[in-house]
Amino acid sequence: HSLRSQSTATRRYPSRRLPPSPARRPQGWWYHMSMAFTTLAGAVSTNHSASFTRLSFHPHGQGPERVGRRLTAVSDGWRLNGNLKTLGYFAANVCLGAEHKTFSLIVDTGSSLAAMPCSDCSGCGHHKTGARFDPSGPGATIVDCHHRPTTMYCSGCGTDNKCGYSVSYTEGSSIGGYMVQDKLHLSSDQGETAIDATFGCQTRETGLFHSQQADGIVGFSNSGRTASWAYGPTFMDRLVSDLHAPNVFSICLSEEV
Repeated sequence: HSLRSQSTATRRYPSRRLPPSPARRPQGWWYHMSMAFTTLAGAVSTNHSASFTRLSFHPHGQGPERVGRRLTAVSDGWRLNGNLKTLGYFAANVCLGAEHKTFSLIVDTGSSLAAMPCSDCSGCGHHKTGARFDPSGPGATIVDCHHRPTTMYCSGCGTDNKCGYSVSYTEGSSIGGYMVQDKLHLSSDQGETAIDATFGCQTRETGLFHSQQADGIVGFSNSGRTASWAYGPTFMDRLVSDLHAPNVFSICLSEEV
C-alpha cells in the first residue's frame, strides 16, 4: 500500500510492475519492522538535529528489556511530516552523504526505489528543502553498469557507463537519472552511525514529482531481489544486513495535523 492519499493522487505504484500482492507477501509488509519503529504523524515538529535521521534499532534477544525498548521506540522513532487530505503523503527527513544533507522523501509502500534530485538536474522542481545530492562529493560513488550490485537493474548505460534508472508511476509522474552510493546517517538511543546506501540521483522529474514539496521518494516495498527490474539493495535491505535489524517494521498514521 502507498501512503499517498487516494483523495489527492493515485497510488504510486510503478507502472512497470503490479502492486504488491498479499498472495506473494503473505505476512504483509506493514509488519516488517516492529523493532525499528517508524512513527508517522501529520506535520509533526521535531527537536532532533537535522544532521541525523532518528530511527531506533535494537539487537536480538534481550527478553523483557527488549520489549521495554520497543515501547520507547514508539515515541522516539522516525517522525514524518505530511497530511493525507491536502498533500496526500507523509515524508521523512533523510540525511545522506559526507555533507549530511537532509532530504524530505515521501515514504512509499508501493515501490522500493529511493531517489532525490541531483546537483546537475536542471529540470527538477523547487522543493521543500531545496537540497540537491552531489555525486562528485567526498564518499559518493556513481554506480557503474559493469560493477553494479547483483540485485540492481540498470535501465540504460551511456558512454560513461552510469547505471541509469527510469520509473513511471500510475498517477502520471515519472523520474529518471542514475544510481549512486553514499552513506545514510542514523541516530538512535544507542548512538549515531552511518550505513552504506544505494539510491537514485534524479536528472529528470515530471508531474507530481516536479511540483510536490517533498524532494523525492523512499520506497519500503519488497526490493524484488530476484526480479530483473530491481533497483536494490534498498534502505531496508541495508538496515537488515548492516545493522542486523529484524526485517519487520510498523507504521502509525494520523489524519490530524
